[in-house]
Amino acid sequence: MSWLIFALLSANFFAFVNLFDKFLRTKKFKNNYSYAVITGLIGLIILSFFIPFINFDGSFGWPLIFAFLSGIFYFVMWLFFWKALESGEVSRMVAIFGVRPIFTSVLSFIFLKESLGIFSWIAILMIVLGSLICSLEKGNANSKNLMSAYLLVVLSALLCSAGDIFSKLALRQMGTWALYLWSAFIILPVFLLLLGKKEIRREITDNLSDKQSVLALIPRVVLGLLGSAFFYLAINSGSTGLVTAIIGIGPLLVFIYSTFISFFFPKFIKENITPAVLLQKALAIILIVGG
Repeated sequence: MSWLIFALLSANFFAFVNLFDKFLRTKKFKNNYSYAVITGLIGLIILSFFIPFINFDGSFGWPLIFAFLSGIFYFVMWLFFWKALESGEVSRMVAIFGVRPIFTSVLSFIFLKESLGIFSWIAILMIVLGSLICSLEKGNANSKNLMSAYLLVVLSALLCSAGDIFSKLALRQMGTWALYLWSAFIILPVFLLLLGKKEIRREITDNLSDKQSVLALIPRVVLGLLGSAFFYLAINSGSTGLVTAIIGIGPLLVFIYSTFISFFFPKFIKENITPAVLLQKALAIILIVGG
C-alpha cells in the first residue's frame, strides 16, 4: 500500500502548490509564460543536482518518447490551469479540476486495459455532479470569463490525464526517477526560447528583486517537485486510475486551506466565505471526493 501513502503526500503538496499559484499568478505575475519560465528553471536547477545519481538504463526508444510526451502534456496543462486562476477562486478551479479521474479512468481503460466497473461509473457521475454544483456562482459580473476559465480547467484536467497515461506507459521500461528527469528537461528548450522575449525577462527580473515573490516562489517550486516525485512513485506501484482517484482529495484540501487563509490572511488569498457559498462548495467537494 505504499502507493496510497505516496498519492496522499502528492495530493497535500499539490494543494499548497495551487495556493501559491493563485497568489503568485494574480498578484505578482501578469504573464503566464514568465511564471512558467521562472518556476520551471528553478525546478530544473534543483533537479540537475540529482542527474549523476539517476540510472537511465532502458530509457531510450518508446519509453523516452512517452516520457517526453508526458512532460509536454503536463506543461501545457499548467499553462491552462494558471490562466484559469486569473478569473476564478482557486477552491472552485481545483474542484472542477477534480474531473481528472474521469478522463484518467477512461484513458486507462482504452490504453492500459484497466477495467471500469459499475461503481466506477457511479463515481464518475458523482464527480460530474459535484463539478457542476461548484461551477454555479451567482451574481458574478464576469460570468463569461468564468465560463472560459472553467473550460480551461476541464481541458487542463484532460491534458493531465493524458500525461498520466504516457507516464504509466514509460514506467513499464523506465525507472521512476529517469522518467521524472526526462519529462522535466524536455521543456528546457521552450524556457530558453521564451527567455528571448524582453517583456518576459523584465517581469522575471522584477519578481526576483521582490522579497515577497522570492519567499513564495521557493516553497512553491520545492513543493511542486515533491508532489511530482511522490506522484511518479505512486503510479509506478499502483493503478493509474486508483492513484488519480486518491489524489482527487485535492479539492477538499484546497477548500480547507483557502478558507482558512481567506479568513485569517485575506491579503494573500480572498475568497467568498459566506455560509451559503461555503455550503455549496462543501456539497460539491463531498461529491467529487466521494466519487
